Amino acid sequence: MCNPRRVLVQVNRAVDEAWQRLVTEQATASTEIRDHGRFTVDVALDTMMGNRALTVLERCLAGEFPEVQGWSRGDDGVYRQRVGAVTLCYRAGDSRMTVEAGMTELVSVEAQAEVEASGIVLGEVAAEAVCSYFDDGWGGYTEDRAREQARADADRRLASALDSLRREQQGQHIEAAVAQARSDAQAQADARLREQHDHLRAALRRRLQASLADAQDAVRHAINRLVGEVYRQTLIEIARQGGGRVVSDQRDGAVMELEIEL
Repeated sequence: MCNPRRVLVQVNRAVDEAWQRLVTEQATASTEIRDHGRFTVDVALDTMMGNRALTVLERCLAGEFPEVQGWSRGDDGVYRQRVGAVTLCYRAGDSRMTVEAGMTELVSVEAQAEVEASGIVLGEVAAEAVCSYFDDGWGGYTEDRAREQARADADRRLASALDSLRREQQGQHIEAAVAQARSDAQAQADARLREQHDHLRAALRRRLQASLADAQDAVRHAINRLVGEVYRQTLIEIARQGGGRVVSDQRDGAVMELEIEL
């Protein structure tokens, strides 16, 4: 084995190549659609028993009587009770109840857009590599082998330099194409959402109306039970204030039997 020697390989390439790339971007447009419906139910307590019955009704809703589950009262003074998918509402002193229902749906629409980016990469790239060998070929490190290895290393470095040149010169064009594709996709998604908005709102309104219709039996049942309890408590109160007494007070499910002696 003698002193090692080195072989240097230099490579270069003039670059003049056209390029094009198709850029694809997606976008989403979302909105929240809300709808609200209501109908009123007359509660004829005041016409049959006067304002006393309405006062007892409010006391029932406030949870004063253990036989009736109290309703929640908001800051607006309105009593509310959930009945299935709807809400029963009562404002103190009124002779009617309002049945309300609301629906909210989050709608999302996607769109995709393509923009072509193109240009020409111009420039020159160069690379070099060094590899050692021995005159006597010790360990298999011959000049031919060293030159082959150095050439391979230089070619890899040249390819890397070429990729860097391409990225540098293509980058701005691709970024602009990405921004344009993203903007186009968003515009398409927004337009599709606007086109579908009225249709989606109409579909939501139909579901809301169906929900209100389906709830009528449950609402009627809840109001009848409440009104029956108001009658019961009002009659008991009238009897006691007049010196009478309750002889019998029984209930079987939704049926109440009240016997009063005046």
